[in-house]
Amino acid sequence: MNTSDKADQPRWEAIPAMLRARVRRYVLWEGLGLTIAWLGVWFWGGLALDYLPVLVGAGEMPAWARSVVLTCLVAGGVVIVYRSILRRVFARIPDTSMALLIERHYPDFAESLVTSVELGPGQRSSTEGVAPLTSQMLATTQQQAAALVPKVDLNRVFNKRPLVQSITLAALFVIATLAFAVTLPASFSLWSQRLFVLSSRTWPRRAAIEVLGFADNRQLKIAEGSDYTLRVRADAQRPTPPPNYCTIYYRTDAGERGRVKMTKKGGTSDGFQYYTYDGKPFKGILSPVQFDVVGFDHRVSDYRLISVASPTVVDVKIDVTPPGYTGLLPRTVAYSPGLRVPAGSQLSVTMASNKDLAQAGVAEVSIADAPPTFITNSVDDASPRSIWLEVVRVTQDLILEVTLVDQDGIRGIR
Repeated sequence: MNTSDKADQPRWEAIPAMLRARVRRYVLWEGLGLTIAWLGVWFWGGLALDYLPVLVGAGEMPAWARSVVLTCLVAGGVVIVYRSILRRVFARIPDTSMALLIERHYPDFAESLVTSVELGPGQRSSTEGVAPLTSQMLATTQQQAAALVPKVDLNRVFNKRPLVQSITLAALFVIATLAFAVTLPASFSLWSQRLFVLSSRTWPRRAAIEVLGFADNRQLKIAEGSDYTLRVRADAQRPTPPPNYCTIYYRTDAGERGRVKMTKKGGTSDGFQYYTYDGKPFKGILSPVQFDVVGFDHRVSDYRLISVASPTVVDVKIDVTPPGYTGLLPRTVAYSPGLRVPAGSQLSVTMASNKDLAQAGVAEVSIADAPPTFITNSVDDASPRSIWLEVVRVTQDLILEVTLVDQDGIRGIR
């Protein structure tokens, strides 16, 4: 078709193509808006889920949770791009469908536009070989359609509300994200790393607290039934002053849960503010206690106090070698309160503990003035539950205080 043919082309032939181009642009912009809005929802929603708990002393989302957010963000974005953009933009849209859409909003066409499109040039149903009367009727119909085409406003065909909503929402997310990146670049970078590469970097805290007296595994064994004083310190050299109090969140193996406040102990010292607490649940501990400590937005978690039995003497054997003047033979006796031996006897005492020991000590607390003579006292290396003690000569009533320290550092006295 040459240039003159294009100039002579009826206007009603061009309007379906014009509408089709607008439909594709509408679909493209709406799909882009929906895609950006989807990405924005998950970007900002994930940020809220990750950071807001930190403000109340909880922790960030673990890596697996952030991977779920990232998966939803990417997978949902791909689905929206395919369903809202690719599948619709490249769909086949025939001229007849465009003509029907126009006539739905402009009933004055009275199907003249649809008829003209269906029977017009280039269509399978042309006027060639058609009776003159039929050709004249088609020409009249085309003239009627051509006369009404200038009155058509293609904007009326579109429902702009979904497009405006998606573009507005996308614009809000884009503006908010740009403002976030410009005003808080460090935070924007940190969240981007935590979300897109699952970085283990944590959010900065206003406070920095530390539980004292625990090993790296955050466990401490104490004697069953004993009391414990928890000590915590906060960095007092940070821009934010140390908290007025710290909160302990505890739970026991017996199912008891609760929270208590620990107060300051004095003023700052060496750049730290100290806090102590010795009340419930750290009184008379009979079962393991697990706890977290929160100061402002800093939480230190998974500390555990484990109550274990104190070391104690469960058996005592005494080898007694009487002095010669008695004429008695050496013998082994079991200890009993008020045990009597001849004055001047030599004693070899073997004690058995209920637990493996790290060390033991024996102190003499006799009621008389003259102390007995000790040769040695020690933990038997071959048998860590045995204690050996030898007294060279007993010349007075003898009372011994035995201090045992097990391999967990638990002390017992008998």
